[in-house]
Amino acid sequence: MHAERSFAAPKTFTDEHIDRWAPVYLASENNARLHARKVKFETFLLCPSEILAALVRPPRYTLTACGLLPAQRAVQRRIDLQDALIEMAECAVRAIKSGSHCANGAWTEKLKHHAWPRHRGRRTSNGG
Repeated sequence: MHAERSFAAPKTFTDEHIDRWAPVYLASENNARLHARKVKFETFLLCPSEILAALVRPPRYTLTACGLLPAQRAVQRRIDLQDALIEMAECAVRAIKSGSHCANGAWTEKLKHHAWPRHRGRRTSNGG
């Protein structure tokens, strides 16, 4: 019976490959830059030459924690604010019912109840 895994199996490396690149990864000049870019050793072993070449080039973009560029993050904040304002306005419109009216800038609803019930005719006393 053949069972498929839902995740990719980790890549295995030969001892020679690990022994060759471990000192390069742990070298103080490389390790600080790799740590700053959050490159793990397993990722480094996948393509060490390319990663080392990328370390000497200055970064073209600085990504934020959420994975967006600073300008994109500012746009996302404006969009989120606009969405929140629209949602608040829609909520306010739903709260104002058709029977409401504005008096001096305050919205009020018509009374739908009375403090004392109206009786038709004479009131009866409860005491017999």
